[in-house]
Amino acid sequence: MSIFNFVEKWSTTKEDYVDRLRICRKCSYRKFNVCIKCGCPIHTKAVVKASTCPTNQWKEHKMKEVIVSGPESGFIGAWYLDDIDVCDGLIEYYDESPNKWRGQIGAKYSTDESGVQLEKKDSWDVSLGQDSRDNRWIRYAEELQKVTEQYIKKYPWCNNGAPWTMYERCNIQYYPPGGGFKIWHTERNSARFPNAMRHLVFMTYLNDVNDPDDEYAGGTEFLHQDVKIKAKKGLTVIWPADWTHVHRGIISEKSSKYIITGWYSFND
Repeated sequence: MSIFNFVEKWSTTKEDYVDRLRICRKCSYRKFNVCIKCGCPIHTKAVVKASTCPTNQWKEHKMKEVIVSGPESGFIGAWYLDDIDVCDGLIEYYDESPNKWRGQIGAKYSTDESGVQLEKKDSWDVSLGQDSRDNRWIRYAEELQKVTEQYIKKYPWCNNGAPWTMYERCNIQYYPPGGGFKIWHTERNSARFPNAMRHLVFMTYLNDVNDPDDEYAGGTEFLHQDVKIKAKKGLTVIWPADWTHVHRGIISEKSSKYIITGWYSFND
């Protein structure tokens, strides 16, 4: 049973609970998961809504949302991660990985790189699975979960069908200056597994892209919504995987870009 179900009116939200623990883990008064300032077990105290931090470090959790504006901008949600330092960790993970390969086009990656078409997509990718025990992935997954909960809160009907989860591997992608996913595309475009099972797409920009020639360079453009999103470190975007949200990268000729991206897919 979830600790959040013990008495609903007494327990804080999951977002606040996670945020409180994140603060406690960095606090000098924590020792063996006990606050030596007040003597309380951290995990127990953090779940109680009325609890307060003896050093006043807790605050009500509210993620920073970026309002996506455009003539038809519905169903694109964007929030900044609370802890954007996780972006540096993922770039570090990418740089350390010996398993980089050229980004490919198509519903299925080919081991012989026959899907590499640099005129359409110019990137270097590193795969990262949900089973990873690397702390850099775990920290990002916790932050992504909070953004996903915000998306569900804003668009509850996305959660009213069959159950969905993340079971494809994610990709950390590096785009050099002049690189990018240059063509219009969508994330679900065939009857092949797992492509056909995709429900939602997520993407986090891992660095700021600063290009004096175009403020949107390095960002993402949505065709039907007539929307452009800037590449800002920690900004996480979620949108439907289908043809309604055709999109492409906005190329920067001067700056490089890192992202992590993946899919939530139906699993029933």
